[in-house]
Amino acid sequence: MFQSAMAPISLPHFSHQPHRWNKATSCWDPISGGVRRWPGVSNPQSFSRLGPSTRSVCLFDVLVWVESWLSPCSRDRLKSVSKNFAFGSLYSGLWLTRPWMPIRRRLYGSGASTLKRHCSHETPHLDGVIHFAWIFLTPGERKCAVTAFSAWRLYAYLRRDACRLSLSPLQAARGVKIPNKLSRQRALLHSVALLRFDFQYSDLVRWLGKEYTNRDCDWAPSAEAKARNAYDNHPAVDEAQEKVEEKFAKEEWKAYHIHFLRFLYAFIPGLMINPIQWIFDKGKGRLCIDCTNGPDPSGSANTYIPKPGTPERLDECPPVWYQYAFKRLLRHIYRLRRTKPGAPLLVHADDIEAAFRRVLYHPDLAVAFAYVFNDFVIVPVGQVFGSRSAPSYYCLLADIRQVIAAMSEFADDPSEYDPLVKGCTFSTSEDPVLA
Repeated sequence: MFQSAMAPISLPHFSHQPHRWNKATSCWDPISGGVRRWPGVSNPQSFSRLGPSTRSVCLFDVLVWVESWLSPCSRDRLKSVSKNFAFGSLYSGLWLTRPWMPIRRRLYGSGASTLKRHCSHETPHLDGVIHFAWIFLTPGERKCAVTAFSAWRLYAYLRRDACRLSLSPLQAARGVKIPNKLSRQRALLHSVALLRFDFQYSDLVRWLGKEYTNRDCDWAPSAEAKARNAYDNHPAVDEAQEKVEEKFAKEEWKAYHIHFLRFLYAFIPGLMINPIQWIFDKGKGRLCIDCTNGPDPSGSANTYIPKPGTPERLDECPPVWYQYAFKRLLRHIYRLRRTKPGAPLLVHADDIEAAFRRVLYHPDLAVAFAYVFNDFVIVPVGQVFGSRSAPSYYCLLADIRQVIAAMSEFADDPSEYDPLVKGCTFSTSEDPVLA
């Protein structure tokens, strides 16, 4: 038997490690790590899925990009070429690709994916199938579905917008002026980006980066998402619509949450809808996300979060020590007065704006704390006021902040002081108020 000699197989070296920091150049060094990588996952919604052996690209595949350059007369003539062109670009393949391949950010950086931390539904919503069925249907079948069902119609127009709209405004710097209305255009861009990431919210957050991930600067299923969407929010929100929207607009400007078109609640895997409560306290309106109540207990996030300090589940909800904060403050003042009876004591009331919001959710779990308002479904970036675990996780950071403030030394150069420190003034005279 004849056997041909085969050359030994040698695979090229691939590195999936992130680039290493070069101290000499103060930048990331692409040579020392992550030079050559295995190809990323394919784009299931792109034309390349069909492969070169199936068929080549035709005019109907790119009609959504060509159509805007044609005159009305040319469009009418094009409809008589074939039956597909008579349907128009809305019912074409509308091929899409992801803004980037998400594999690397899933493995490294903020919010790395793990098997023990995820949100999912055992019974997915039927509308979620639309996205994956679209590429397998003919133009005629798509038109029939769009005509018969509102979810198909909304999805078709959103998919066409995803082919035409640029996502660059989402990466641009925010304007200086804080808006008082939620931007529908920005919600549309968020929705388009979410669709291009196959409705994987965590991949969208990792792509946005910056304030959403602090980069550079097992849930039980709920079949009641539809009922909670119909329930909307608590009555106090309806009575203060303008103030609530102004509050949301300000928070969105600060990148505290991401809002999408409301009908997409059924497309996002693992999403839970929590009612909004509006509380007016001490002359200030506050947003509270009610993660405890609603039409059904199984659809509330707090149902699955243990109480603070529960043994064997401390990582899910650490202990809270706020109840002893005032007692510790009085004890500290008493000790200072006993040790230094003649020295003035300066007591500074330190308040942090949106304290809970500064503790960011893992991108894979943020959808469990979502809420709806008017035409939008909103997913928080940081912790919401109303989650059972929010005080626990902030308590950890507050204690660390207190220790650092007590142990750190002032900088020798006053120009390096924080603006908050520079803004503190007090009298050096023997003022009885200071004593």
